[in-house]
Amino acid sequence: MTKLEFKELNLENFDSYVDYIIHSEELYPTQIRSSKEDYKDMLKDENSIAIVAFSDSEYVGNIVGSPLLDHEFDEYELDKKKKIVYLYNIVVENNYQGRGLGSKLLKEFIKVAKERGFDTLVGHFRQNRSLALIKKLGCIIKKVHNNWEDSGEDYCFCELDLKNINF
Repeated sequence: MTKLEFKELNLENFDSYVDYIIHSEELYPTQIRSSKEDYKDMLKDENSIAIVAFSDSEYVGNIVGSPLLDHEFDEYELDKKKKIVYLYNIVVENNYQGRGLGSKLLKEFIKVAKERGFDTLVGHFRQNRSLALIKKLGCIIKKVHNNWEDSGEDYCFCELDLKNINF
């Protein structure tokens, strides 16, 4: 069993982890990759959640999300009374996949999200392991976006109620 060490990513330590984060973005189609500047903008919001994971000092992956912006509630047809975090990515390096580490990352993210008062998690998920992870927790697929953002891939927009999730 691989033991993980989680480190919260913030503006103060961002430069220490930026190479890992940008490398992880290469797993996504070019059209939907986030830049270094995108991450810095996200991290300016103190309620953003960004976590990097290590095993024996070796980078394993990351998970990043931030609160929805006001206009996104309408765009995604969501209840404005809820405190919602948008999950931008969950990445596990190839040589660590298949060991349940994505699940551990997601659980840590949800734990932090709940501590910060979020009651709902939303995001666009590739139809792969990340979608399988969120479905195990009871998400609702609200919409399937064919060729999302011209990425060449279909993504599912999902909503997960965090109130009843306990680890």
